Amino acid sequence: MNKKQKQQLSEIKPKTRKYTKTMLQIQELNRIRRRKILMVILIILIILGAFFAYWMTNLRYTASELVGTWKATTCVYGDQTMDITELYGKFNVVLKKKGNCSIVTGSYKVNGKWAPTWNLKGFKFVASDSDTDDQEPLVFKKKGKNKIQLEDNGIKYNFERQTKSGQ
Repeated sequence: MNKKQKQQLSEIKPKTRKYTKTMLQIQELNRIRRRKILMVILIILIILGAFFAYWMTNLRYTASELVGTWKATTCVYGDQTMDITELYGKFNVVLKKKGNCSIVTGSYKVNGKWAPTWNLKGFKFVASDSDTDDQEPLVFKKKGKNKIQLEDNGIKYNFERQTKSGQ
């Protein structure tokens, strides 16, 4: 009991003091129970929030329409348009579930991570085997239902979807 409750109890007549003391104890127990219930609810909400955050992180890759294999078709530099097979032989981007990605040009393969852009109109790629940590990500932008584009050093690489499977 706190001081205020003790003072209230001392002002009550002796006959009703015992009954009032019991009521004050019951009120104190109810406050304690409410606090315990609120703590349990808070802990449950924190756990649910953690599961939700984990689920949303995985969902943004697995439910993404970007997951799959993209094949470069043409590149544009200024007024000139060239076929990719003339330059590289093949140029593919493979976006996998859970954020893994690989880019294959000719016989060279780069692995890394991808993530959707903030406006969901493309994705960013960062190589995992790069020499520097401050590497700028490659930004691919959607240019239609099954088309994306990479602009790098003034050259625009156009890609078309080959498969939707995310492996």
